[in-house]
This record gives sequence, C-alpha cells and structure tokens, in this order.
Amino acid sequence: TFPFGYLGNATSDRYVLVVTPEGGRIQKTPAYGLTENSIRTFSKISLKSSGDAEGSISMVYNGLPYHNLYSVSESKPDDRLEWLATLMRPATFNMASDSFSFSSGELPTGTSWFDVTIRNLCSASSSRLFLSPVILSGASFIKKLPSETEIQYSYMQTDSVMIEIPEGYTLESLPVYEDISSGFGKCSYTITNQGKYIYFRRRVEFYKGEYSKDKYDEFYDFNNSMALSDSKMMVLKKVP
Repeated sequence: TFPFGYLGNATSDRYVLVVTPEGGRIQKTPAYGLTENSIRTFSKISLKSSGDAEGSISMVYNGLPYHNLYSVSESKPDDRLEWLATLMRPATFNMASDSFSFSSGELPTGTSWFDVTIRNLCSASSSRLFLSPVILSGASFIKKLPSETEIQYSYMQTDSVMIEIPEGYTLESLPVYEDISSGFGKCSYTITNQGKYIYFRRRVEFYKGEYSKDKYDEFYDFNNSMALSDSKMMVLKKVP
C-alpha cells in the first residue's frame, strides 16, 4: 500500500473534480518536479586481479520513481534479480542479499540495498584491467529512427561509485569527461583518485515533455553522447 497523501504518476499533475460544501470545482493535483523526483545510487566496488568484483549497492528513490522501487520490492526474487540486471547490464552477477525500506509521507522515500558478486566486471589483458566506472544505469546507444519522444516526468539521478584498486595494481589513466547538455536534459561527471580508491560521480537530469519528430536528432545526439561517455574506460596497470 502506498503512503497516504502520495500521488503516483497516474494521479499527480491531473485535473480532478473536488467536492466541497460550497459545491464542486475543477482543481489540478500537485505535480512532482525535478527537485522531488530523484534517484540516488551509491556503489562500493572491490576489484580483484581476475577482473571479478564484490560490491554493495544502495539506491534511494524519491517522488514518482518511488513507485518503481516499491513495485520491485513486492515482486518475486527472480523478478528482482532481473530488474537489477537491467540496471547493471552487461555485467554478469550473483545477488547475495537484498533488502528494502520505505518511509511514509506526501513525498516518501524508498531505499534498497544489494550485495553482489560480479563476474568479469573488468576487461583484462596480461598486465592491465579496463573498467567503465558507470556501474548502474549506463546509457545505451540508439538508432537514428526519427519518431516522437516523450519523457513522462522530470527527474534527476546521481550515481556515486567508490572503486577499490586490487592488490598488485596501480592507476594508469582515468577517462576525461565533458558536460553534456540539451533541451531534453543534461549530464555531468567527476572522477578522482585518492590512494587505492577511485571516486566517481555521475549526475543526469531529464526534462518532462512531449517532443515532436523534428526534435529527434537532438535527442539522438544527447542520448548517444551520454552512451559514449558512459562507455569510457579507466585503466589499471599491474605493478612490476
């Protein structure tokens, strides 16, 4: 059951008939905007020299995305595993544990935790490991097939990742990112190295709207620019 006062995607930002002692009137329900709709993820990844990894992942959903996480929590274990796989693709992993917690209120919060073992997270050569620091929700390349595009609601997602460099390896290079911006949204990245840890942060915003077919080229460029950035690799080198 959803918290009292919470308006999901089906009932927020809609005209409704309000019945009062003075009579009925048409009124619009509150809308959830960019500041209310957010997804925040936090991933701690411990790499192994084999290219495998162990990780703990937490996700916090607010506003309209809350509905999605709540539905996942009510699903069967196999369905939860499949849902996480869509976020982590193309990584192959085993889920050791999962748990969920939900707060009440007009703007509720849903939180999930996952412990995973990831196989072949890194591409490996004889002396190097190659890894994209985008662990969750990486953008996928799309084809140039012009059509109308709809973003149902505005939302923001931030992905924070801490990657532990495996014993016997050192950082050789980090990817260089540029901010991406369009009428559909924007994306920014930061990545730093402190000792044996890599700290990565990705922030994406999407703007609600129904976009005509003649705007598709701009959407194509925005999406594929993100997909290209999300695929960039950091390189770890084996210590001689």
